Parts: sequence; structure tokens; C-alpha cells
Amino acid sequence: MIRAALCSFAILAAAPVFAQPETPNFRYAIVVGNAEYEHMPALPNPDADADLVASFLEDAGYIVIQQNNLTRQGFEQFFRNVIQGLPDDSEVLFYYSGHGFQIGASNYLIPVDARISTQYDVPFQTMSLDTWIAAIAAKADLKLFILDSCRDNPFIGASVVDGPFSTQEVVETGFSSQVAPTNSIISFSTSPGAVAYDGIGDNSPYTGAFITEARSNPTTAIEAIFTSVREEVSFRTDGRQVPWSNSTLDGDIYFFVEDVPPPILDSDRPVISAGAGLDLPVTVNVTEAWDRNVRIGTQLADLEIDAALDTVTLRRAPENGLLTYTDVTRGLQLIGAEIEVALREGDTVPASALDRLSYSPRLSDLTDISQENPGRTDNLVFAAGDNQINVQVNLTVNACDIEAGAQLDPQGVGIEVTAEDMRIDLALEACRQAVEDFPETERFHYQFARALLAHKRYDDAKEHLERARDLGHIRAYTGLAGLETIQSAVAGGFQVGEAPASALANYETAAANGDALGAYGLGRQLLRFGESDVAKDRGYELLLRAFDAGYVQALNELGAYHFNENGGGYEPERGLRYFQEAAGRGSAFGYNNLGLIYTNGLGTIPRDLPLAIENLKAASDKSHPTAPTSLGRIYDGAEGFSADYQVAMEWYDLGLARGDPWGGANGAWIILNQTPDGYTNVDAAVRAAKAAALQNPDAAEQARNLLQPLSDRVLNAAAQTLLAEMGYLQSAIDGQFGTQSLSAYQQALDAYADIEAEREPQPRLISIARAYYKDPKFRVDTF
Repeated sequence: MIRAALCSFAILAAAPVFAQPETPNFRYAIVVGNAEYEHMPALPNPDADADLVASFLEDAGYIVIQQNNLTRQGFEQFFRNVIQGLPDDSEVLFYYSGHGFQIGASNYLIPVDARISTQYDVPFQTMSLDTWIAAIAAKADLKLFILDSCRDNPFIGASVVDGPFSTQEVVETGFSSQVAPTNSIISFSTSPGAVAYDGIGDNSPYTGAFITEARSNPTTAIEAIFTSVREEVSFRTDGRQVPWSNSTLDGDIYFFVEDVPPPILDSDRPVISAGAGLDLPVTVNVTEAWDRNVRIGTQLADLEIDAALDTVTLRRAPENGLLTYTDVTRGLQLIGAEIEVALREGDTVPASALDRLSYSPRLSDLTDISQENPGRTDNLVFAAGDNQINVQVNLTVNACDIEAGAQLDPQGVGIEVTAEDMRIDLALEACRQAVEDFPETERFHYQFARALLAHKRYDDAKEHLERARDLGHIRAYTGLAGLETIQSAVAGGFQVGEAPASALANYETAAANGDALGAYGLGRQLLRFGESDVAKDRGYELLLRAFDAGYVQALNELGAYHFNENGGGYEPERGLRYFQEAAGRGSAFGYNNLGLIYTNGLGTIPRDLPLAIENLKAASDKSHPTAPTSLGRIYDGAEGFSADYQVAMEWYDLGLARGDPWGGANGAWIILNQTPDGYTNVDAAVRAAKAAALQNPDAAEQARNLLQPLSDRVLNAAAQTLLAEMGYLQSAIDGQFGTQSLSAYQQALDAYADIEAEREPQPRLISIARAYYKDPKFRVDTF
């Protein structure tokens, strides 16, 4: 069976859907069978059901991606791999067999390790059916969803919370009515709220009837097939189980095209006849750049073997990818159009059309790729007459993908480098070269923008984000929205404000076209700033779907919402669960949030300083901008903790270096009031001035208060220190602020026309600190 490890996500929203670059049309089937449940009764049929459906769909020309017995995290990984690998404008069929249930109007698929122990467990123990439907809808032109679920299970009747307002809901049997996206059909094995049965054979009544009807009537329209299935299942179960469907299909569609016989089954394939002895090479090397779909047939077509025989047979399929052939579709709505059909061992293709062969590598298992080891090799074997042709496919991953491939990029090539882990200088050079060599490849412009953001070159980054957007890159919309939303962070303000309308529009476009980060950005804005319960509810759903797609930061936003006493969802224990899940997945913000909770004790959660330090250090190690300052406060003498001012200063200085003004203000206070070894009042003044220049009014006020009693000589020496740090002053720091210092000051102001000259020492010092921060000092791509 073909198994393709193919990351992207989509939310349907009222947003423009831009035209995508032309790609081959594919027919994909995503098949999941969950049977071996750990904490509820195992099911006898789903494994066999999934295998039966997968075999039929392969015979119908689908590229089948199958996975059985998925855990919750396995579901997440499978979702990311599958959705990322789906080309735009595909035809996609999704089949699920296993446990499922409904909560309110939402339906959930149940992983095999699910355990609903508390009212807060649903987001972490289930997988939303809406997530799969919305993601597939954003990628595919034609969608089929077949759900053999709704078996009875012990979770039925449990009381859980669902949605942003802590509303208690009851887990109910079966699935609720599901709206079908445009040009799709959803077929459920039983009616809303009812139970589906396992039956007495190898397959469930529904799946058994579906495959029997589909194989027996290959040229019957699919909606008619499901009508027959409904009648057959109702008859077999004495009316206890009645399947139902919801369709928005534009017209009749088919598994097989009328007048075209079903393809030959493996067991019926004819023996390959010997052909003429041809003078052909034993091995053909095909070398190409790594991409989602690589045309490899040109070099095979150059062999000109069609002069001697009609067809070439695939004897051995590639191990690490899919071999496809551009052919006339055998079904659905693209009758007469070209479509990519997966080739299996024993399949034949016309020798005169070998140039139609393409290879799609698996977009996973690339953790060992590096600039020193950028290649991937795969092998396949053809038979041409009496000859065997070994084809070695050699693909080289571009250095820009290796150094700056983006997490969950819908148009990425399977390599993900987090902002924290990016080797910035290598990424900058690799992507600069890629953009120069391939100026029309949209992802290289986006990845170059990532490297530029890490270098704090925000204007240049914006230019390449706009270029990537214009070339059709989905993630670029999210990048532009984010850059506009967090402009304050460029100057040291870490609170994300309300996005302007233009940024919201970009988030909408990205989310509607399959970007998990776009869904996250939009959901965060709606949950924080939405003016109605409907808006907040939508924001909450978007964040949950972003999490389902693998974007862990969404958990932190949801947790923070439940710790907000002024919001409608204040529920600390629920918020703690979100933070714990985020930290469990390695999130810097998850660690930081846990650290803050255990530092202060919030709601019903007790104070625990050792646990706070452990989590805050983990956050700091992952470059969290404010975790160092929080650690400084603990070592500064938190209640019940012995003060260590030298250690506190180290943490405060790291926080200030990352743009947290409280690191500067608190560090200045320690120097002035606790006199730790190695620091002077000038050092305190420099830190206070930097804090006063950053965008936090409370920290700035405290910093100015600390500067107030300092002598002019100290303030002047601090101003000279900053000018020297900026490269404008080379003379000695003497606290006099004479002619050379005034000249250096004027040079600093000339570089930034919007900063006015000051005559008094304190405002002059702060104006120099403002000029200091005019050249960006902080990375905004890590939060």
C-alpha cells in the first residue's frame, strides 16, 4: 500500500483566496482506522475497515495515505504531515473509522490513548473533526468525507467545558449535524446522535456496504452509491442504523469514469511479455533540486525506447516518495483533465510519454539534513522489454530551506527551523543566494525575510515578505500581519497590541488559505480584542485548530485567557492545563507562564519557588524575552527566598538585553540600594536610562525616579558611556560632557531627526538612550 508522509492548516473565513501557481492535480485519500483503544473497549473492525477502503481507493486511482491506531500526538503529527503535503487544488477523500462523539455542535475523533479524566481534557485528548474538514477544504477543490464512527464509548455522559466561556457541556453519543464545505459531501455511518454498530464480520455494516456498492457500481454517481449504502445498512441492522449524508457537490461525481473499465487488480495483472533487446543503460541518474514535486521523466524520455515497444513497466517503486504519471483522470469532476496518478509496482506507462513522470519526496524524516549533508537519494526500477533500467533519483535540498525552512509552512518542503534555533548568519547568506538564483520561487523570499527579521532588518524583511506574497506565498500574509501588529516590539515593547484592519485582513487571508500561524494570529486578536461573544468564540476555535495543526503557542494564548480575571473565561485550573501542555511540548512561553504562576501563586494554584525557577530557567534557555527578569526578581529577595544580588543582576541584565525595561529599572534599583560588588552609580544610570527609553510607561516612570537624585556628573558619565557604546565618542568618560561629548551627542541626534536635543543632564541622557534603540536591538521573531 502506498503510504506517503506528506504541514499546513486552514480555517474557512470570509477572506479573499488568491490564485495559486499551477500545480498538478492529485487525488488523495487520507485513511485512518483506530481500533486498539487503551482506556476504552477496543473495536473489532476499524483496522480491517481502513485496509479495505484503502485498497479500493488505490484501485480507483487515489494516492492513499493511511495510518492506523493514532494517539493524540500521533494524530497531530499525521495531520501536519498530510496537510502540508497536499498540493493546492487537489481532490481529497478523508475516511475515518473508530470512536467519535459530539459536544454541543462540535464533533471529535478519538485517539487510541484518549482518557477523559477531568472536565478540561477534551482539547488534549481528542482531535476536532472540524479541524480536518476546514484544513482539507482550504487545499482541495473537491472534498469527500466518509466517517464510520459513533460507536458507543464510556465517555458518553461526561461533563466537560467547551468554548471560551467555561460552559459545561455533556459528551453525547454520535456526531451532530455537520455543514459540508463548498463542493463536498460528508457521509456519516449513522444519523445524528445515533450509534453505529460493529456487525459480526470483519468489516462494519457501513464500510462493508460502502465498498460492496462502490465496487459493484464503478460508474454510478457517488451520491447514488451512498443512497444505496443507506438502504443496505438500514436493512442489515433492522433500521437501528441509518447512514446520512450532507452534500454541496456541484454535480455528479464518480469513483470511475463511465465507459472506462476499472483498472486491473494486482492479482489479475498480465505477465510482462519480453520485448526487443535494446541498447539501454543499466542505470540512469536523475539529479534535481528538492521540491514538493519534481519532474524526472525528461531524462528517461531521452532514451527513445518507444521505437521498440509500447510500454514500460515499473518493477520496483521508490521507497522514500511517490512516483506519479500525468494521465486523464478516471473519475470525479476532472473528467478529461490531466491528473497525477500514483504508480504501483506492476503498473505500465506508455514509453512515448515518459516525460510525464514525476517524483514527490516524502516531506518528513529530514532531521539529519544539513549543508554538509544536503542530499537525498531514492531508487526505482523499470522494465523495458528484456532490459532493466535502474533509476537513481538524486535530490539536493537548497541551503535556504535547510537554514530557514518555516514551521508549518503550507508551501514549505518539509524542513522546519524555529526562530530560536536558526543559525542567523548562515540563513541570511543561504537565502540571499537562493533569492538571487531563483527570484521567482516564493518560499525563498519568505525564508529570506525570516533571516532578515532575525538580523533585525525589518524594512528589508518587509520588502521580501511583500515579494513572497505577490508570488503567491500564503505564509507571507501572516508575516506581514505579524510585523505590522508587533511594531512596538521593535523598540522594546513586548505587549502585542490590537492589530490594524490591514493586518487583520492579512491574517484572514492566510487562515482561509491553509496557514496555522494565520489562524493563530487571527484567533489571538479576536479572543483579546473581539467586541462580541461571537468574535471571542471564533477566536477560541481558531486557536484550538491552530493547536490541532501543531502550533503550540496557541495553548499559551488560551491559557492566558483563562487566567484573565476581567474576562468571561476566568478559570485558573483550566488555564494551568493549557500551560502544562505547552511546556510539555517544549514551548518557551509555556515554561515562562508556569514560572510566573508558581512564583506568585494564582487562583487555587499554590506558590512554589523552586518549581518557578526551574520553569523560568527553561524559558530563558529558549530565549524568552522576559523570563530572565522574572528570575532576577526571585533572586532579588522574593518572600521566602534568600537574596543573591549578584545573581539577580546577571538575570536583570539579560532581560534588559532582550528588551525588557524592567530588567533595567530593577537592576538600577539594586545597584543604588544594595550596592553589589563591581557596579557603580554610573552603571545604574545607564540601565535606568535604557529602561526609560523603552515602551513600558510603568517601568519608564520608575527608571526616571531612580535617575532623579543622581548628580549631574553621574548622569553625564552615563551619557558618555552610552555615546561610546554607540560608537560616537572616543574620548575618556569623565562626567564633564565637554566639547567632544557635545559633538558626539549632535552626531547621534543627526542620525535620527525625530529626537530633540536636550540641555539638562537627565533628559539628555534619556534622549541618547532613545537614539541607542533607534537601531533595533531586539529580535521580534522569537515571540
